[in-house]
Amino acid sequence: MSTPASPAPPLNSSSQHPEPAEEYPICTCFQVWESTIERAVRRLGLTTVEEIQRATQAGCGCHTCWPDLEEILARCARGEYKFPLEDGAQATPQPENQPTS
Repeated sequence: MSTPASPAPPLNSSSQHPEPAEEYPICTCFQVWESTIERAVRRLGLTTVEEIQRATQAGCGCHTCWPDLEEILARCARGEYKFPLEDGAQATPQPENQPTS
């Protein structure tokens, strides 16, 4: 008689994380890494913490990471990235500030 297999860990868990050892999870409640958040912001065009929560679960626990999430959003809005997009994925362009007439 075989024993049932345990469920696989989520893709953003530390055991599945391919990034360098110096990177750490931004959201420790759900083990969501900075690279995962940045790539979601870039690929999906996320602009709010709430959108990051829906896309990655980061920030859905204790909310301690919200300042870090806001910093990632601001950095990405400036076009400053720490991580390359994988698999040739294209980033969603961020809306540019249009001068009002």
